[in-house]
Amino acid sequence: MQQQHQAHLNEATQALKAENEAQIAQLKHDYDAQLQAKDERIAERDAQLQALNSASEEADSQEPSPFPSPEELSAATAPNASELDQDWAEFESLFSDLAEEAMGTGDSESLQTWVDPEVEATDSDRDWQQLGLEELGSSDSSGASDERGNRSESGPTA
Repeated sequence: MQQQHQAHLNEATQALKAENEAQIAQLKHDYDAQLQAKDERIAERDAQLQALNSASEEADSQEPSPFPSPEELSAATAPNASELDQDWAEFESLFSDLAEEAMGTGDSESLQTWVDPEVEATDSDRDWQQLGLEELGSSDSSGASDERGNRSESGPTA
């Protein structure tokens, strides 16, 4: 009886083993199928991405550049260049006249309109007067200035 019982247990164990192996094989098969499906989806997405990139590159190559070519830029700025040259020449002329007046080679009377004879000039003020730039240096470290660019009589500020 015990041998029959042992044989029955062996058969049951063999059946369970076979069933477990079948389940393991099925799980492996399912897992492999899922991996294959995932790989196919990845390949499909890669193909779509490549197609989009190719289409984008092709569209970019067909669109005109947002930046002008050197020829277009030159043609567009040519009229402005002559205006700039005229403005520069006018500026140089005015600056030259101003420098001449400041250095005493021009009209000394117009230079005197910049200087207030009642204000005692310091070395710094004389430098500004010599350069003819008092109006540009309306306030410096030596003291305050009035609205004409001349030093006030109040003296140095703190």
